This record gives sequence, structure tokens and C-alpha cells, in this order.
Amino acid sequence: MLWLAAGGRCQLCGEALPDDWHADHLTPWIVSGVTNIFDMQALCPPCNLRKGRKMALSDNVMKAHELCDRIAYFAGLLRKPQREALALLREIATGIGGGAFPYLTSPGHLVAEVVPGGGKSFIAVMACSVLVGSGLFDVAVWLTPRTTLLEQAKEDFADTSIARKHLQKKISIFNPAGLIPHRLKSNRQQELLDPQHKVWVVPYQQLDSVVFMLSQLAESKRTLLIFDEFQLMSDLSRSEHRLDPDGWFKSLAPLVTTCVEKTGFGGVILSGRLSRNDRKWLPLVGYRQGDIGRGEKPDRRYPLWDVAYSLSEAQADKSIIKMDFDFYNGEVEFECDSAQQLESLEKLTSKNYDAKLKQFLSEPEVWQPIIDDMLESLDFYNPPPGHGHRARYIVISKSIADAQAHTKYLENIGRKPLLIHSQLPGQEKKHLQTFRRGEGEWDGLTSVAIPYIGLSVPSLSHMAYLSHYRSAEWIEQAFHRITRMDSHPSAPPYERQLARIFLPNDPVMRDLVQQIMACQNPGVLALPRPPGTFHGGAAESTLEYEAIRASISRREFNTNGEACSKHDFIESALREVPELNAISRRSVEKLKEFADNWKG
Repeated sequence: MLWLAAGGRCQLCGEALPDDWHADHLTPWIVSGVTNIFDMQALCPPCNLRKGRKMALSDNVMKAHELCDRIAYFAGLLRKPQREALALLREIATGIGGGAFPYLTSPGHLVAEVVPGGGKSFIAVMACSVLVGSGLFDVAVWLTPRTTLLEQAKEDFADTSIARKHLQKKISIFNPAGLIPHRLKSNRQQELLDPQHKVWVVPYQQLDSVVFMLSQLAESKRTLLIFDEFQLMSDLSRSEHRLDPDGWFKSLAPLVTTCVEKTGFGGVILSGRLSRNDRKWLPLVGYRQGDIGRGEKPDRRYPLWDVAYSLSEAQADKSIIKMDFDFYNGEVEFECDSAQQLESLEKLTSKNYDAKLKQFLSEPEVWQPIIDDMLESLDFYNPPPGHGHRARYIVISKSIADAQAHTKYLENIGRKPLLIHSQLPGQEKKHLQTFRRGEGEWDGLTSVAIPYIGLSVPSLSHMAYLSHYRSAEWIEQAFHRITRMDSHPSAPPYERQLARIFLPNDPVMRDLVQQIMACQNPGVLALPRPPGTFHGGAAESTLEYEAIRASISRREFNTNGEACSKHDFIESALREVPELNAISRRSVEKLKEFADNWKG
């Protein structure tokens, strides 16, 4: 009867019905529970199957919106970039379901430039939970810069700290779908297709060994890609001389195309800074011409983004603490073209720049005073041992040999640093995770490059930057290892937290720091400096080094550098009355203020 009512043709496409035509329920049987001939239609098999897929997709979109609602319930606890990304994820889910996609600066990808420490990892967690947890995607692959970030990714998916702090509830507000990430290894190909595994985490260094597996995954499943710190991907150059992708991205380019073709959306691009020191263009990212009205160079092109969160915004939200810098001047004497030359560090010329900088930083008479000053400042702000939460330090060295020397020096003066670098066995890297959790006996960290990308240790507040690396992107990443707001229950309030960085005063570094200082929020005040005595002294400390001389002369404050007599009083009081060490330094400051204002 249905065949006769349809005139022998499919009631959707109009083609002649084959022998295996389908009797379709207009109202799904699972909804009505009955079969009514007046609520049915005759369809060809392809049309009926497409209809079923669309209905399933509609259910997935509704599920995605439900997951977005569950996150949005805590909107007051989300930072600006997380709220903006959540709104876009809701629209992306609608677009995948057949509705209108939101405007994206890079069609098929959500691009977010969020200052390190601004919470961009939670954007990745939300994307996975909403799009994979709803069934719009089958699996997500999160690409991270370093293997050291794998454990942090797991912690981000399970994070309940925000809800515990503000609501006293153990809720993972960014991951309502309850997904659990897994590390992908080259010998786990069978597990890759396991439907129970929804999120895989892969470091960039591992891409060459697993890219074939990932390509197979993208062919068989709807795969969501998450690129963390995307600026580390080598570019898809758009210059007339280079038209093909290179580096890590080269092997991924076909995979990205497959992912976009399947759903219209390929994934999320995250970066602390959407630029590279070599000025190459980033793949997938859109660009615009420079605008003179914005103070930009008209002959340069600037990246576009969908979500942005600047240093100033993060400081206004009290998620990033203020940075303060101490510069160290000196001299370098070297031989060039059979002639000895002498240069001031602050006026170092570009020729053999790295070599001269390495020479300056290699001398113990140079780096020891810098480390000593960092520790003196740290001890001033910290409470006495055993009297509450103590901030920690990090020393970034220019080589493994230097890191070992710095570690030995710290140990000799009674400190307990944790040495981490790429050539240490796996057990030492596990120690890094213990250090991050505030466990173990270590009071600081020494390393070469591991801390630069993604490492989150909010208790770090002081840094001696003794590396010769002068890439703006790398240096910003390094500095932001100590700018996280420390939310430990016994940590001081935001207004009492300060990131202090001790570093050489060479021209490139000075210029980079000035750029950072210009971006800081002027409403965030720096703390007064400790009085201290600069260990370099007024006289220069000179050392002969293969007939080349390097010396350190004086320290120069970049911001907030005036002496504070109140702190002189406090230091004297603590020495004369040791019992005062049992209370906080802020309490001693209040006592001094009271004494100054007391009129008997």
C-alpha cells in the first residue's frame, strides 16, 4: 500500500523504488512505539539511511548544547577566553549538525592566542568534552610540545580546583563528559581504534613515528585535532620561494585536510604567541596587513585569532602576577681578527653576539652574584622555614654543563634544587611531577629548556635567567613559568605576589623586556624591593678566561627600584628580635606603621 501511495517512487529523492525499498516511520518508532501506516513513507535505502544519520546527528548537537550548558552554569568562574571559546564551541556544534557555522578567522579551525598561564589548556579540555563527549567527533588527538606536559594534560581533564575553591564542590567544570586522556605510543595501534579511548595525547617529537597511525585513525573516524603551542610547528610558507609545508606540520598536512573534510571543522589551535622568531608564517592561521593606526608596520602581516587574552587582561583578572626585572651590566673582552676588543654588555654589538653572551654567562664571578641576589630576594618575601607556604625559585641555564654547575653551587650554599634536563633518565623526569605537586624536599629547580613550554608550577616566583637564548617567543614562555597566581591556601593574596627575574642587560634582552613591561597592566602595583646588598659591589670582579676578560659591574633596577627604609627597619628588627620571625613580615610592616603613627 505504501508503494502504491508513493507511485513506486522514493518520497524524498523521487527515484524509482528498488526491490529492497524501506518502509520508514515519519515519527521514529523508538518515540511512538507503534506502527501506523498513515505515519509512514516509502523510501529508497540510501535516503532512509541518510535520514537516520541526520536524526542521530541532531541528537548529538542537542547533547553538545547540553554539555555547553553544564559548563556555562559556572560562567562566573570562567575567564574571558574560556567564555568566548565556549560560545564558539556551541555554534560549531550547530554548524556540524547542518546549521550555520560561526565566523572563524581560519575556516575550519578555532584559533586562540592566550597568554601563558591564562587557562588555554582548559579551552582544549572543553573542546574535547563538548565535541567528542557529544558524539559529533569520535576521538580527539591533543598534540603537545613536550612529553613533560602529558601528565599536566591528564590533570587538566580531571581538574576540580576551581569548583573546590569557589563552591567547595569537587566538580570538573571544564570536562562534564568525564573524558580521560591517554598517551599514544607507536606500539599501541590496536588501542587507537578502541571506541573506549576518546582522547589521545601526542608530543610533537613523536609525530614521525605515529603519523601513519593517526592518518588511519582520521580515515576511519571523525577526528578532532588540538594543537597546543602551535607556533612551534614549522610553517606552511606562503612566500613565492616556498610553497610547501615543512617541519612537523609537513607530515600532518594531509591528516588535517581529511579531518576538515569529514565534518567541516578540523580542530583547535592554541598558542601563547601566534608568531615565530624566524618570522615564518604559521600554517592554517589567517593573516592581515599591518595597520599604521595600531602602531603596526604596514609592510608586515599580522596573525588573526578568534579568541585572545593579553597579559594586561590576565593581570586585571588576577590570573597572572606582575613581573619585575633586575638587570646586570658588565664587560666582555675578546679577541677578534687578531685584535683584542672590549665591549660593554649593555652596548653589545651584533657580531658574534651569542659567543660574547655565552662567555659572559659562563663565568662563576658573573652568575654566582645573580643567583645570590635572586635567593636573597626570595628569602625576604618568604616566611621563615616551617612557618607557612614558601615560594620557590628556578634557574634557567644555557647548557647542561652550566645547569650542573649551578646545581652544585646551590647545594654548596645549603639549597636543595631539582636538576632536570633532556638527558636525564625517566626517573628524574618523574621527580618533576613530584616537584610540581609541591612534594619532595626540593626548594627550587634548575634546567635548560624543559620549563620553557607549558610547565605550570604556581609556587615558582623567582628566576635567574642565565641562558643565551634570545628568541622573543622562548623568553616569554620562560618568564611565564613564574607568573602563575599561587592559589595555595597559605599563599599570600594576589596583591602580595610578585614574579622577580634576574638577568643580563644585553641590548636584545633589554628590548624584549621593555616590550613585556609595556604590555603589563598599569593598575597592578609591584611590591617594594628588599634592601639587600648587591653582591657584585661597586668594584668590578674580573676573571681571565683564555686571554679574554669578562666582568660584572652593577645591578640596574628596571621598575620600582627605589630603596625602602621601612624594609631596612624590618630587617634590623628581625635580626635584633628573633621572636618576630614567628609572625609574617606583613605583620611586622603593620607594627612599623603603627609605631610611626603612634603619638603616645
